[in-house]
Amino acid sequence: MINFRYARANDVAEAVRLAGRDPNAKFIAGGTNLIDLMKMDVERPTAVIDITRLPLKQVEGVAGGGLRIGALVRNTDLAYHPLVEQGYPVLARAIMAGASQQLRNMASTGGNLLQRTRCHYFYDTASACNKREPGSGCSAIDGHNRMHAILGASDACIAVHPSDMCVALAILDAKVHGSGASGDRVVGFADFHRLPGDTPQRETNLNRGEIITAVELPPQGFAKNYTYLKIRDRLSYAFALVSIAVGLELEGDIIKEGRFALGGVAHKPWRDPQAEAAQRASSQCRDVHSRGGRAAAGRKGLRAQHVQDRARAALHHACAHTGCARRAAIAVVQEDCLRSVMAPYIGTGTSRIDGIAKVTGAAKYAAEFNAPGLLHGSIVASTIAKGRLRRIDASAAKRVEGVVDVLTHTNRPRIADDDKAYKDDVAPSGSPFRPLYDDRILFSGQPIALVVAETSEVARYAASLVEVEYEKEPHVTDVYRQRDAAIPVKPPTNEFEALFTPPKTRGAPEQALAAAAVRHEAEYTTPIEHHNPMELYAATVVYEDHGKLTVYDKTQGVQNVQRYLCGVFDMKPEDLRVVSPYVGGAFGVGLRPQFEAVLAVLAARALRRSVRVVLTRPQMYALGYRPAMIQRIALGANSGATLDAITHDAVTVTSQYEDYNRQETGWSGLLYTCANASYAHKLAKLDLPTSCDMRGPSAATGVYAL
Repeated sequence: MINFRYARANDVAEAVRLAGRDPNAKFIAGGTNLIDLMKMDVERPTAVIDITRLPLKQVEGVAGGGLRIGALVRNTDLAYHPLVEQGYPVLARAIMAGASQQLRNMASTGGNLLQRTRCHYFYDTASACNKREPGSGCSAIDGHNRMHAILGASDACIAVHPSDMCVALAILDAKVHGSGASGDRVVGFADFHRLPGDTPQRETNLNRGEIITAVELPPQGFAKNYTYLKIRDRLSYAFALVSIAVGLELEGDIIKEGRFALGGVAHKPWRDPQAEAAQRASSQCRDVHSRGGRAAAGRKGLRAQHVQDRARAALHHACAHTGCARRAAIAVVQEDCLRSVMAPYIGTGTSRIDGIAKVTGAAKYAAEFNAPGLLHGSIVASTIAKGRLRRIDASAAKRVEGVVDVLTHTNRPRIADDDKAYKDDVAPSGSPFRPLYDDRILFSGQPIALVVAETSEVARYAASLVEVEYEKEPHVTDVYRQRDAAIPVKPPTNEFEALFTPPKTRGAPEQALAAAAVRHEAEYTTPIEHHNPMELYAATVVYEDHGKLTVYDKTQGVQNVQRYLCGVFDMKPEDLRVVSPYVGGAFGVGLRPQFEAVLAVLAARALRRSVRVVLTRPQMYALGYRPAMIQRIALGANSGATLDAITHDAVTVTSQYEDYNRQETGWSGLLYTCANASYAHKLAKLDLPTSCDMRGPSAATGVYAL
């Protein structure tokens, strides 16, 4: 990041005046995109103008109907605003489909319109990109381009616009209000964003120094018949492979007006007026029912679909004519770039929707939901790190009054027997752990039996009576013992994997390091760190009529858990509901389904009763963790204190059965400019559970030595 001047504007006129003094100035509101780009040396503003104090934070009705949305209204506040929820629900749905809750809490309406593409090559300053450096070329055309434009592209650029909100604004015929040196003006939304043509660096028709002040919506909001569908590779924090916003105005069983816009397929939200006109001309009753059903399903909550990647040639063959003549659609993948939230400004209040419920005790967590005849499960955990179960004697436990059953791998109900069923949305490569599947011990603390009883106290006591004999095998749980056997992280096969693998070598780092006037070489280590959230991991499974289940689980992703459990138990999604209204801390360990949910469902299906399983604090150490890391950094500088060389190597911990890794070494390249740099990352496979994301994954440890 280069040095820049900071200024704070108190009104729109002052903001315009400050921007007019410096052609390289940038406005900052939420900062959720600009700050990342500055850190990565993509954006290099010489001045940053803080506009957070401008009076542009209101949502209000306008004369004659419609809505005026201030440019600084936060995405979350806009999505939950009563006027938006009631009159423009397609906009609320599109906003909530984007990014994460933390990002939506910071991102502004104006910033959402102006966010930059998430093209990997745009972010990689070592790659040619006409958008970042005009005239340098477009690396995406012959590179990984599954998530790039299939409409409106050019020889100069095939990037797509990443916004979800803008797709909804397109069908709403929004207008963008702006202010600049020449005064105020209004731009129709269809004319606001530009196609790349020969000038992909110009993404909107805003003039230099012009600021967005508001977005205006007309009275027509399609409140009764609408949907927003987003297809992506995973359900949270992922950009669209393709998205569609649809609004219908019906007159009886005839579509009087239909609008639809596509996202993730072009340099701007894509509407085709000719296609809409054709739809109106052929809107007969037989088509209305299926479309209306989809709209209703959209209001109830559509599950995202998955488009699988395939090996193939580049998708793009630029043509001279852009626009509605290009009809063919091809499946593409959306890159999931690393983004961070700028810390809130001191003294700025932030709305916490669930804050009152949590601090007053009104919030109900996974272990607090009750059901008639609820049973309680207590886990018996392995006391060795590797080996096999020779014998499990549960006879003493079963004789305890109140014990209903003891489940092990020998008497459990049938569960899936292939890796695919156990692969969740964020699972790393490898063979996922299967709870209570067979006699193999993969890590200390692994669940090997579940005692189910009428009360939690009886279940815990009976679990202590279970006797286990093991066939021990040599194990390794120390990263230093496995250091020499560590394996390199596999080269990426797609853009998503490329986010978590070491960057390419630049220049000649070994020669530059040897020739450096000043050198520093050292090894730095960080230990395993466990999440330890306040709320214990728990699952309460309510057994309902005809074997249907409602699972109250501690998780950061209910859709992920639902799909996982449906796969493990071969259940239909309509027969298994997962609910997690509150999370008492998770910090990343809740991103993947954990074994308490599997064991609770297993017991509920076996006994046909409702069951609760709560992990003890020690048992939570058998879940994921931030991996230990050994990193070696060598720096070479000249006599003027300028870095001439960086080498950054890391060894991190994963399990024997899965290969978890993140981008541990590339942070040195983001923090310091250096022409000669190399990066390497290896995995030490230990007899431990698989490591996982934890607050600032890779960054917290990757920048430690620096």
